[in-house]
Amino acid sequence: MAGKIIADTLEHSTAGSIATNYVVNGSAKAWAEHSSGSPSAIKNSFGISSLTDSGVGYSTLNLQNAMSSIDYSATGTSGTSACAFTTSPSTSYYEYYSYNRTSLANAIDLGNNNSVVHGDLA
Repeated sequence: MAGKIIADTLEHSTAGSIATNYVVNGSAKAWAEHSSGSPSAIKNSFGISSLTDSGVGYSTLNLQNAMSSIDYSATGTSGTSACAFTTSPSTSYYEYYSYNRTSLANAIDLGNNNSVVHGDLA
C-alpha cells in the first residue's frame, strides 16, 4: 500500500512557513532545454515525454502529464534570437517557434532553446 502525506503548511526551521497550495499552484508543471534542427533533441527536462522537429525553427514538445485546459502559460527563450508559442495550444503538447528577431518570417534552428509551463494539471 502506498503512503500518503497530507499537509496544508510547510514550515522551515528558520525561514518561516508557506501554504502547500502556493507550492502546488506556483510550481512549474514542465520545462525543457532543447535543440532544434539537426539534431533535434531534449538536453534536459521535467514533465516532457518527447520532442518532435516540426520544421525549421518549429518544435513540438509533448507533455508527460496533460494540462487541465488550454489556458496555461508557456514561456521561453532561444539563445540570442526570439521565440514564440503557437496560438493553438493543446492540453498534451505545446509548439515552440524560434526566429530571427528582425522578422517573424525568418525561422531558425537553434542549439539552445528553453521553455517552461505553468498551470493546472488534469
